[in-house]
Amino acid sequence: MTEQVQALDFRVSGVDFTHSNGEVSGVRIRFNATDPLGEINASGRVAATMQEYLANPGLNALAGLAKEKFIERLLGEEQGAE
Repeated sequence: MTEQVQALDFRVSGVDFTHSNGEVSGVRIRFNATDPLGEINASGRVAATMQEYLANPGLNALAGLAKEKFIERLLGEEQGAE
């Protein structure tokens, strides 16, 4: 299954910041994913920490982070910030 998921093309469609006590407490990355044949489409959002967001500047890096978090979630390895 991981090979098929690795083949998905991820694109960031937006970034939302969550706030707590007047400070940014987390990040939600919205994404769209398609398979190489363009027959399967998925969209959703994954949670990330502010540190992860800052360590992945740019849309391509954020798409990679979203893909990583998506795969972790599918494999039951979720460690993310909610």
